[in-house]
Formats: sequence, C-alpha cells, structure tokens
Amino acid sequence: LLSKFTRKNVTVALSGDGGDEVFAGYPTYQAHKMARYFPKMAYGIAKGVVNWLPVSDDNITFDFKAKKFVSGIPYTPEIRNQIWLGSFEPFQKTKLFSAEVKKYLKGDSEFDILFRSLRDCDADNYLEKVLWLDMHFYLQDNMLVKVDRTSMANSLEVRVPYLDHRLVEFACGLPANMKLNGLTTKYILKKTAKEMLPNDSILLADIFPLISYSCVHLDSAFSGIAGFDKVGELILPFHLLPIHIRCG
Repeated sequence: LLSKFTRKNVTVALSGDGGDEVFAGYPTYQAHKMARYFPKMAYGIAKGVVNWLPVSDDNITFDFKAKKFVSGIPYTPEIRNQIWLGSFEPFQKTKLFSAEVKKYLKGDSEFDILFRSLRDCDADNYLEKVLWLDMHFYLQDNMLVKVDRTSMANSLEVRVPYLDHRLVEFACGLPANMKLNGLTTKYILKKTAKEMLPNDSILLADIFPLISYSCVHLDSAFSGIAGFDKVGELILPFHLLPIHIRCG
C-alpha cells in the first residue's frame, strides 16, 4: 500500500531500514538490559500476573509488551531475542508443528542456526550479539526482503542509506554504550541529529494501527492466503484456539 502510494509521486524513495539494527533502536534492546536485572525467582509470579492484564487491539500495547517481556526471561539473550520477535515460545511450537514438519526438522532446534551464525561474531557482550543476529536474520531475511518485493511490485526503487557499508562498519566499531546508553536507544544517532532536526522528529515513534487495520481491511486476503486447509499442512491450528481465547 505504501509503495503503491509513493510510486504515484516518485520513482525513487529512501528507506530508514537498518537504522534500528545498526544503532540499537528497537525496544527489545532496552528489554534485554532490564532482563539482566530481573529476579529469576519472580518469573512464575510475573507470568501469572501478566496473563490477567486486559487485552487491547491497539498496536504494541502495554499488555503485549509485558507478556512478551516475561515470556523471554527464562532464556539466554540469543533465544530470548527471537522469542520477542516471534509469536510463540519453544514449547508452543512443539505443540503446533505437524508430524511432517517435525520429521523435516529431525529433532534440530530452530535456534541452532543462530548459534552457528554467532561463531563468526567476535563480540563479547549481549547487545552486540543480538545486534548481529538482528542484522543477519531479521533485517536481511525479513525487513529488506519485504521492502524489495513490495517496492519492485510497484516499479519503485528504494534505497537504504543506513546500510552504506562505510556507515555500518563505523557503527560496528563503536562501543555498545554509544548505541544503547542507559535505556536511550540509537544514542549516538540522536545526539548527532539533535543539532539538525527538531526534537519532536528525533523522539517520534512509529505509529500505525496495524492490528485494527489488518482485521478490518485485510481479513479476507489473509483468509485466502492462510486458510486452515493450507496452514494445517504445517501446523495443528486447534492448538491456537486456547491462546486466542485467553487473549480475548
């Protein structure tokens, strides 16, 4: 939709993709820092409390963030990061996968690929490791692919200035606290932009009513693409019902 609208006016556009992964802009990086100080003994209590929080269909609400945060507490930062980015915890995936998928996996963990990738990462702190994973998986295999496909489908060229190799190499050489300083994300980027941009522009978060928009405008499209007959070949959909009932 965005590419189609943009193409009406221009043939080349700039994307901000890469800024969050290179300069530590996602809220998950703040959550990783807080998780380091979260008492493991309080996990069971916290999990019970967040399950009783009222559910909202707004995008990235407090109840969503609280449940996500608690769900990742028992795991290492590498696995926790993927749980926060995804929709299910490992034990839920085990229930969901069909026999065919389990046979294909041959007992391998879906996280094995992460640790294989980290063999090439010489970082010695948790933040640099999760940034590495986000750059090599979330950005490379998800965000960039999404933008490339949707823009090309509308004959729109999208360039990604944050991924200029000189900028990425510079950022990778910075100490972690120049990216996440306390709980301030993209610290050095914001400090640099402060001299050139209004403060409101620097602090503005992404805003879009994704959940409510999807339910109203894209429901029929999603149903055709991901109907139970197709999804059932890969997962056991009936295991999703208790989750949705509990979430309202």
